[in-house]
Amino acid sequence: MFLKATFFLLAIATASLVLATPVPEIVQSCNTGTIQCCQQFFDSHTDSAHTLLGLAGIIGGSPLGQVGTSCTPITPIGLGSGNNCRQAPMCCSENNYNGLVVVGCTPINVSL
Repeated sequence: MFLKATFFLLAIATASLVLATPVPEIVQSCNTGTIQCCQQFFDSHTDSAHTLLGLAGIIGGSPLGQVGTSCTPITPIGLGSGNNCRQAPMCCSENNYNGLVVVGCTPINVSL
């Protein structure tokens, strides 16, 4: 009887340790350019993206990745206006046309 109670208490203690272990925060890095906060983004092969690129005077083939609009750089915590992105955080490859249109972007999960 004492042995069963010991194993039961050991199992409960182990389970409580597993449940109390913190889950690591997921922060993806952007090593191809800057992290931008975009109001909207479109797949680069859609008609909407082609229209935006044409209006911005960007001609040529379809860019890779997503096309973001009204983007601002996400700055380190506490600095600047782009440090709190509630729309679409994107990793963009420096193809920024005054923030109006940013091409070559990939959506990322940023936990700030």
